[in-house]
Amino acid sequence: DVAKIQTRVLSAILSSQNAGNVNPEKMDELRNSLVNVSALYNDFTAPLGLYDLCLAILQTCQYNETATITKLWRSILCEELLPCRTNSNEVSACLKNLQRGSMLEEESVIVSSNAVTKENGDSLLSFDDGEWIAAIKTRIITLGKEFHGKGSDFVFPLHFIAECTEGLAHAYKSLEGNSSPEHWPLKTLVESGADFPSILEAYHYIFTASQSEASDVHTRLRNLSNIGEMIKMWVATANASPSNGLGETNPAKLQLSRYSSAITSQIDAYKAELESLVGCRADQVSEIYSLFNDIEKALQRNW
Repeated sequence: DVAKIQTRVLSAILSSQNAGNVNPEKMDELRNSLVNVSALYNDFTAPLGLYDLCLAILQTCQYNETATITKLWRSILCEELLPCRTNSNEVSACLKNLQRGSMLEEESVIVSSNAVTKENGDSLLSFDDGEWIAAIKTRIITLGKEFHGKGSDFVFPLHFIAECTEGLAHAYKSLEGNSSPEHWPLKTLVESGADFPSILEAYHYIFTASQSEASDVHTRLRNLSNIGEMIKMWVATANASPSNGLGETNPAKLQLSRYSSAITSQIDAYKAELESLVGCRADQVSEIYSLFNDIEKALQRNW
């Protein structure tokens, strides 16, 4: 496995502009001998910003260290976003919070309503136009298919990825006149190969963390809405026919049959939380409450 990763590292360096930044002797070593996995990480992938390969090394070594993995994921997301400009101070604060603790803390987040040109003459990415969404989705899906369900889910931390992407989605949605693909963070995790029970666990983790951290009521309401939409998607997928047409059992259906009773019980707790929220718009609370009621009815009817 280490030899395969070394081959990937060499290929990544040679196909990028990083080769000139590596000591020639180290490049010769990388080409001609088997490099210690620690050296691969510390001398090549980390300093050269090959974050995906950093995760691959951690997977191979079964190195489950949360701070390192979180730092890498912050860097992966920031790499698709920064440097950039935005017209919103709220968005700027969101991006700087994501950037904090990454390997890209020096990249710029510029608040400006006008186009900004980089030193090479290219236009600086605009967060406000939303073109970054597709790039982040593709990156997450690719990494999910490589890592999730392979015995090393720790390098694909669902709750952290969900929390970050939901935060970005909320920041983008806060911009006047903007709309993005509905529930794209949730759909991205599904497309990455994560199973519905694991995704629900991730969103529930975010919800309980917001309770313990005494987050504002609007954040808690948004977290409850995300959970409702997640379960709704699970139920819809479970009710769909197998996509391959070969009569194979729908995995989502099997999973839901196993967890439906626990979900129904948990929905009561979510509705109680909704009833306790003070300071939110009544129509928004009512809409999410109705969503949970509809899910309960679907579960009672079919499961």
